[in-house]
Amino acid sequence: MLLLLLLCTAVVFGRLDHNFIFGASNRAANYSGCMPNHPEWCFGTAPTPEHLRRQYAKDEADFDTNDPIPTSYDARKVYPQCKSLINVVDQGSCGSCWAQSAAGMVADRLCTSGGANVMGSAGYELNCDKSCIAARSCNSGCQGGYLQNSLDWITKNGITTADCVKYVPRDGTCPKTCDNGAAIPKYKPVSYARLSSVDAIKRSISTGGSVQAAYTVYGDFEQYKGGVYKHKSGSVLGGHAIKLIGYGTEGSTPYWIAQNSWGPTWGESGYFRIVQGSNDCGIEQDVWEVTFPVAPPTPGPTPVPPTPGPTPVPPTPQPTPVPPTPPSPGTCTYLGKPGTVARVSRVPVCRFVQYPVCLVESQQQIVHHIIMCLAAARRSRQSQRDCYNVAQAFMCLDGFPRVMNDVPLPPCQSLCQRFVMQCGQYLSSTMPMPDCGTYPTSQCIAPSQQPSGEYDVDQSLL
Repeated sequence: MLLLLLLCTAVVFGRLDHNFIFGASNRAANYSGCMPNHPEWCFGTAPTPEHLRRQYAKDEADFDTNDPIPTSYDARKVYPQCKSLINVVDQGSCGSCWAQSAAGMVADRLCTSGGANVMGSAGYELNCDKSCIAARSCNSGCQGGYLQNSLDWITKNGITTADCVKYVPRDGTCPKTCDNGAAIPKYKPVSYARLSSVDAIKRSISTGGSVQAAYTVYGDFEQYKGGVYKHKSGSVLGGHAIKLIGYGTEGSTPYWIAQNSWGPTWGESGYFRIVQGSNDCGIEQDVWEVTFPVAPPTPGPTPVPPTPGPTPVPPTPQPTPVPPTPPSPGTCTYLGKPGTVARVSRVPVCRFVQYPVCLVESQQQIVHHIIMCLAAARRSRQSQRDCYNVAQAFMCLDGFPRVMNDVPLPPCQSLCQRFVMQCGQYLSSTMPMPDCGTYPTSQCIAPSQQPSGEYDVDQSLL
């Protein structure tokens, strides 16, 4: 039986009993296994080390808490068009759950953010991602992997589609092209984080569609057919990684909805429910999300007006002097770019921008930059939190400069310099730092012009 467990492979989970570890090292292969009576139901990924769980932690306070958390949520009903949310994969006799759940969750969030609607390629992730947490602690194909490892690698290298690189339940080489010889398309999220509370997990699911989670597999999970699972008996078999795609309540029992990777005939049509709120089997301690910028809606086709018939040509009038054309109402120019005067409709962290502004970029570009900033700023509670406040003020005011007397006012030079100093070390790898010499030394937004609200700018910056 031990030989079978060693030969079978695995998926990710939160924490294993110490007596399950075969050796002293934290190699993913030590966490591999298959169900004793079902060699096609495999699991096995090592837990994320505690220091990395702390480093990438994101709690409920890091979300927009103005809107209440839905009492129940099922991403399959909200996004029925997203292929990766409604199609259950089968990993076969390979410990690829870490790759299946990572590629699937990233594809889910790509679709729910308005991007491409694809099935993520677990085969590409399985055979290309060999990243390591430390020596001898690496993603190891069918021998298992690590959640944080895989999301860090995907953020840098991207996922591709299952149509490009098909999944085969065995180790192989990293492909240089799609199976048909075409170039490999890539989709990269801008950030990733570990969700550190039940409410943070709920908010992430209800705003992004799914999250990746690891938990411990016990013997009684082999008998699961349906209902809300709660561990009662059986020894530890290994670690498994899945996607959480929703939550709800049955009677008085709250539960998570999980999408497994053991095929559509297992459990509740490939899904299962597990009790929520008690960290049963470690289901709530190793949960991860990625972030994509929200894509703007696709505009509809522009109607073509009917072609008018010929009209009589009037006599040519004598030329008269043409006065200079005054600026059209509602137009502006900021830093050499043409824009329009408007009010920002909905950018959660920029609610204080409620006065007329000059829009010189699309809102979505600004949102994209802010998302990257906040993702980096939320990983600690002090210095990066200070970066969050500065970045919020600078990026919102820079993206939506106030219009006064038909002149757009950018943020002042001192705020720009504070942003570069406070946030450059965290953000310079994801976005270019501004040239503060192009900003005025005066004309800062006065504190009295700043409405109060949850995301107020630190007054000391102004």
